[in-house]
Amino acid sequence: MTDKVEQFDDLFGRFDSKEDIAVIEGNKEVFLNAQKLQEVSSSVGGKILIATLRENITRSLLALFETRKSRYVSDIQANFDLLIKLTGAESQSQEILDWLDEV
Repeated sequence: MTDKVEQFDDLFGRFDSKEDIAVIEGNKEVFLNAQKLQEVSSSVGGKILIATLRENITRSLLALFETRKSRYVSDIQANFDLLIKLTGAESQSQEILDWLDEV
């Protein structure tokens, strides 16, 4: 990962417009965050967390259908948001790495 961070740093020397620098900084930040999430999601604890989130979503959906209580909607949304962040980190990282290779 250090090599990729160095590639971002090299880009700052090649581009000087504010817009280009903002794009590079934004992509670097997204990449670093995605890498952290990818490390968590690929660990044993992260895999357990992902399985638990899926179970919680299923349970909340069933409870919502059975009881029609709207409080389950926020539970589903929170669990789903976290699940998406954890499971989408790898593809997000790869997209930025592809962009970095193209630049």
